[in-house]
Amino acid sequence: MSLKNGKTVACAVVIKKQKNTFEIENFAVETSFQGQGFGQQMMKQLITYLKENLAADELILGTDDISGNVEFYEKCGFEITHIISNYFVENYDQPIFEGKQQLKDKIYLRKKLK
Repeated sequence: MSLKNGKTVACAVVIKKQKNTFEIENFAVETSFQGQGFGQQMMKQLITYLKENLAADELILGTDDISGNVEFYEKCGFEITHIISNYFVENYDQPIFEGKQQLKDKIYLRKKLK
């Protein structure tokens, strides 16, 4: 969790996948605080915590192909490992949109921590 003047502006949900691999299930920055470095600050804090307290070697995540999240994670040092085409089309009953664009592919990324 990242705070500004006592207000939560960023949060993350992380689960343990394997012995030293953790997955970001959700990573969010309040809209009005996006683009101000809070996400990158939160990611640095999260990685430090995982390495120092949980002996994490690797952090993985999956995200959509439309929102710009891939670019954010790449700035944080993540690399694309694979793409599942039509993931959001085939795995959800209703179409999911980011703005006016329908989400289709799921992009998986990884960051080695050691």
